[in-house]
Amino acid sequence: MIKIILVSAIAASMAPSVFAQTCNDKMVRSNEQSQFILNDSRGVVTDAVNALDWQICPLGMSFENGDCIGTATQFDSWKMALDAVSSFNASSDVQYRLPTIIELSSIVERSCSSPAIDVAAFPSTPNAWFWSSTYTFGANDVDLGRKINFEDGLEFDNRANSNRHIRLVRSLR
Repeated sequence: MIKIILVSAIAASMAPSVFAQTCNDKMVRSNEQSQFILNDSRGVVTDAVNALDWQICPLGMSFENGDCIGTATQFDSWKMALDAVSSFNASSDVQYRLPTIIELSSIVERSCSSPAIDVAAFPSTPNAWFWSSTYTFGANDVDLGRKINFEDGLEFDNRANSNRHIRLVRSLR
């Protein structure tokens, strides 16, 4: 019984948490509340400041009843993430892409952590790394793309880590 509890505790500690967001109310918010306009019927959030439509949920999750349901798909390499976007677009009328590192950084809420994002606009975002389309010069073959950790909003990860996701975006201009 003790072994089962210990194994469960270890597994739970390794899984990305999505429920324990902490925000510092003394910090100015990175994004205005009015920046993000939810379109529940399409499963997108419109970023009015940057003229972007974001998928509300990471790839692999679906938007139902105001929340992201399911498990975000993990991509062990940048190539796998890029290939997933191509596959998604092959079966969609609307064409999406990976965000640039600047675009991805624009949805980071720096006054919050666990996750470092506006959870009203992007519910159930995993505390995990998200790929961008921006190339990392001199990186190894697995990590050619730059990424942001939505646990704390920091960029780059030099550790081996298979817990990387994607959130799709499209330009409105």
